[in-house]
Amino acid sequence: MGARRFLAPLLLTVAVAASPAATAQQSFFEQGRDYFLTKTIEGASKHTEALSETPATATIITRDEIERYGFRTVADVLSFAVPGYTASTDRTWDFAGGRGLTLFEDFNTRLLVTLDGHPMNEPWNNFVGIGREMLIPLELVERIEIIHGPSALLYGGYSLYGLVNVVTSSGDSLPGWRVSASGGSFATGQAVASFGASGLLPAKNEDEPGTPWSLFAAGGYYRSSGESFDFPRIDVGAPVDFQGGTIWGGRQKGNDRERAPFAFLKASLGTFSLLARAGYRDKGEIFGKYGTIYASPFEHRRDTKDLVELKWRPQLGPRLEGSVRVFGDRYTYRSQSTYAGGFDYPFVKAFFYRTVADTWEAGGEASFTYRTGVHLLTFGVEYRYRTVDDSYGDVRMDTLAPLSPPTVRSSSGHLLVAYLQEEWRPTGTLSFVLGGTFADTAPGGTSVLPRVAVIYKPLPRVSIKALWGQGFRPPSLYEAENQVAELRPETMRSAELSLLWEASKGLALNAYAFDSRLSGLIRYHAVDGGGYQSLDDAPAHGLGGAIQARAGALRGYLNIAYARAHLERPGTEPRDLPGSSRWLLSGGASYDFDPLTASLSGRVVGRQELDPAFFEDGSAGDFVEVNARLLWKTRVEYYPVTFTLDVRNLFDNRGSLAASPSQVLSYVPIPRRSVAAGCEIRF
Repeated sequence: MGARRFLAPLLLTVAVAASPAATAQQSFFEQGRDYFLTKTIEGASKHTEALSETPATATIITRDEIERYGFRTVADVLSFAVPGYTASTDRTWDFAGGRGLTLFEDFNTRLLVTLDGHPMNEPWNNFVGIGREMLIPLELVERIEIIHGPSALLYGGYSLYGLVNVVTSSGDSLPGWRVSASGGSFATGQAVASFGASGLLPAKNEDEPGTPWSLFAAGGYYRSSGESFDFPRIDVGAPVDFQGGTIWGGRQKGNDRERAPFAFLKASLGTFSLLARAGYRDKGEIFGKYGTIYASPFEHRRDTKDLVELKWRPQLGPRLEGSVRVFGDRYTYRSQSTYAGGFDYPFVKAFFYRTVADTWEAGGEASFTYRTGVHLLTFGVEYRYRTVDDSYGDVRMDTLAPLSPPTVRSSSGHLLVAYLQEEWRPTGTLSFVLGGTFADTAPGGTSVLPRVAVIYKPLPRVSIKALWGQGFRPPSLYEAENQVAELRPETMRSAELSLLWEASKGLALNAYAFDSRLSGLIRYHAVDGGGYQSLDDAPAHGLGGAIQARAGALRGYLNIAYARAHLERPGTEPRDLPGSSRWLLSGGASYDFDPLTASLSGRVVGRQELDPAFFEDGSAGDFVEVNARLLWKTRVEYYPVTFTLDVRNLFDNRGSLAASPSQVLSYVPIPRRSVAAGCEIRF
């Protein structure tokens, strides 16, 4: 399935649409705002546009849908609400997969996640959290924009699977005090408080407009003791307990624990705005790395992500808008693994292997949007400077004194991006988008990324898009430090044909077909002592569709997708990409009994072939997971109160997902059934 098959039939349609008979007088920009459930999106082109106009296949999850179906994390949204995407897990982090591509130990390095447009991927290993480690509860989110495929042209790369833009609430959308608390299975609890306010500062002269302002602040804490497990007992032939035994597996309790406090601030005054976030997520580990002591209570990982961004958005003229931002981010990583002393340190029964990384990133961006007639021009430049100090080594358990000299490294890098995008709408039914990005990265070198899109609206509520683009991901600082040979940036070319159709006010459909190739895949290879190489290619093709429907008090959605990906390497036969499901299905339905809302959401994960591992082969996946929610909105005195009851994995399905072969088990069980009750009060 090649790009020509997608583009050839559309080019004929475009030629007809461009004729004088097809012209329309109404502005394409304004006309588009009434299409496809009136949803608008910002993430694809760095300015607000209708979903039917954006040069990408995209999905928007609103605050109402988050509340209605009880989505808790971005991983939930990808798994249960977005066609063609899913989230896997190793029970420490959640990992995104999209369009047939799920790579073990990926750490979401090929998915770009932004918070109100601020990139969240850290520079040490390009990691970004989509589970609890993202820290911002979805109760504080206005909407989530998912732009499918390598479409984040204006962000300088990283979005090979796609771009997820999390748009948080503001003092306008969530005014007043809100306090919520929830608790349930596995000693899980969460408390969140927020305050929002907005207004207008009076001008000095009565005939001048005032200055708008907005403030939104939130903080909270999440904790869980996690599940207990009883894994199969396996003789691994190496010490994996404190007495030197070689049997891995058995009962464990408390290792699935999790803690996550956070603080968040979003404020604006006139054309200035401030964004800040602080917090950490500390997570125990039920598996540990291969060779670690089984069920050690000392096994844990901690991610900390603090950021601050100041933005100025002036109106530079009747047609020219500007956006200038400066930012600083700090990401830290701490991990501790427990090993038996054995041959290396016979005088101790066990020791800790510790990894510490401190990352700083600072930079700025200037972006401009110019509108004139049927043209919309977006251009800008962004620069980020990065430093990483990391160390790792063995220490005694009792005194934490080093058992050997630790390895200490320091490295730095940068990202320089210049981008330009022209959107030309010669008629009311036709749009052409042409853009490009020049990126200079260290490590990685230079890259040029093009984007071409043709958008045709044969009917007021139908949008057909032909898309072609290229994305890239430069090597991370961690990969460059551990390379076997010089790494080159990964690149992905993708051709796509998509359709949006709002059949009626209560029925909307979205369908797509794509063909892509990920080249120069950077993976760890155990050669020459082990290190990263750019060896493999991963071609993929597939199609998918989504339906959203509403009839009276009943609402529902259904997503279905098929994708197939391969791994190719010169001199070897292509093979199916392990760990990736060809078929994915998700859906949900809700009914409003006023004031009670009942909903179900679910997903079907297709079969996943396991990667050849130490002790396991076969397959995972091939299961159904269903969640249920009851939502009751009422009042206590004068205060609005919302009560929730959530049941996760309603039927207690014992499904499993494919896992990295670096673990003893090459599969991971999905979380078992859990129940949580919550209450939110507005003041």
